[in-house]
Formats: sequence, C-alpha cells, structure tokens
Amino acid sequence: MKMFWIFCFWLTAALLLLPLPFKLNALITAKDTRSAFVKYEEWANTLLLAIGLMAFCSFTYPRSLPLSKHGWQGWLLLTIGVSIMALGRSAKLRHATEVFIGSQRCKDRHYY
Repeated sequence: MKMFWIFCFWLTAALLLLPLPFKLNALITAKDTRSAFVKYEEWANTLLLAIGLMAFCSFTYPRSLPLSKHGWQGWLLLTIGVSIMALGRSAKLRHATEVFIGSQRCKDRHYY
C-alpha cells in the first residue's frame, strides 16, 4: 500500500511541476491570451495544490509538517471552500465553455 501512495505523490508532483515552466514562459512572453481572471485563478489553484503537495509528501515520506495541525486544517477548509465556489463562479470554467462552444459552432457548420 505504501508504494501506491508513493506513486500517487509523484504523479501529483509531475502533474503540478512539469507544465509549470511552460506556463511561466507563456505568462512572461505574453503568449497566454486568456483574461487576467483566468490566469489568476489558475495560479491560485497551483499555489493551493503546491501547499497541499507538502502535506502529501509528509504523508508519503514521514516527516514533520511545516504547519501546525490547525494550519493544515485551515488550508483544507480554504481549499474545499475555493473548490466549491469554483463550481458556480469560475473564470476558468467560463473560458473553457466559451472555447468549447466556439469550436462546436464551427463543427456544426459542416464545412466540407
């Protein structure tokens, strides 16, 4: 069972860390044309996930946590709250819907 959690930790770390240089490059070179709210939400989610990755690391490889027990409980409540609020008011979801619906309109025109 320990190998499962180690695999999950490194998979989560890879999903967070591998795209990070490309996202930073797109942000610095202004190639990311999404709205500022979408970028802000994405980086806020990345920060919350990175903080959570520290807790996951201490669970996978037993070490002391940098925050107290109450600090981690606060982080968990904050993360759950942000996730629930994002279901109704997410700039990323609105942007993805606009992109998807826009591409569907192009497909529905049946250009042959």
